[in-house]
Amino acid sequence: MKLLHGRLITLFSIPFFLLAFSEDIKTQEITKTASGKRVKENFDCNWQFHKGNIAMKRVIKAGSQGGLTDVNVQVLTAKDTTMDYTDVKSATVFYPKNWQLVNLPHDWVVENSFINDNSLGSQPAGNGYLPAGIGFYRKEFEIPEADKGKKISIEFDGIFRNSTVWVYGHLIGNHQSGYTPSNYDLTDVLRYGNEGKNAILVKVDASEYEGWWYEGGGIYRHVRLIKTDKLHVDRFGTYVTTPSVSSNEAVVGIKTTLKNEYKGVKNFTLVSKIVNNRGIVLDSVASSQKI
Repeated sequence: MKLLHGRLITLFSIPFFLLAFSEDIKTQEITKTASGKRVKENFDCNWQFHKGNIAMKRVIKAGSQGGLTDVNVQVLTAKDTTMDYTDVKSATVFYPKNWQLVNLPHDWVVENSFINDNSLGSQPAGNGYLPAGIGFYRKEFEIPEADKGKKISIEFDGIFRNSTVWVYGHLIGNHQSGYTPSNYDLTDVLRYGNEGKNAILVKVDASEYEGWWYEGGGIYRHVRLIKTDKLHVDRFGTYVTTPSVSSNEAVVGIKTTLKNEYKGVKNFTLVSKIVNNRGIVLDSVASSQKI
């Protein structure tokens, strides 16, 4: 057992001995009431997409970005409106004509016209003769009052390439790779229940390449809202190994990192189970401690 930063605890090498090792391992869970279990909500539907760059102010007081990053954005409806997206004022208004409704995963590059230009991509023909560029994704959503007090984060499985995220007027962060997932804690910036709707804005810059054939551009993998108790298994917090395997038995080692985001010490019971493909629990181990 190892204590990290006073708020993380890692339980090492819980051994299981199996007579056969062709069984599934169920992710460990902290025992709690049903309302405190980890929930993964699909967040793929009903995004608005804008193709092309939009000038954004770089220095903004926390929570004061407004405009497209929040729900109180001014909506323009005049059909003859011409937008100058090189002007930072363009980010303060929403012109529906320049946005399209999409569901994720989405790749705008594949929708472009082919161009006979060997400079596109990391090598000649590397991007399939399709130009990339910059795009924006925006979505408005609600969080129920019942979720107040939980930890809520958003998980992007893949955005190509560099991405920047705003929620409710706050600059949340950025991610500099198109091949690794990104995660942001939204707990403290969200509106809950009657406080009103939330808005998320994602800038995707696919103008840089990482060296593979046809890399595309956009939020090209799934997105989820992750809701947990403030005492929870950490992100990527379960590590499973099989240090000893023979024809008769296998030893399974499990290391789990728990995170307590409450202000005080909490007692917990961590239960680890091995379940076969018929849902039968073959073995389980429980560990009770405090963090």
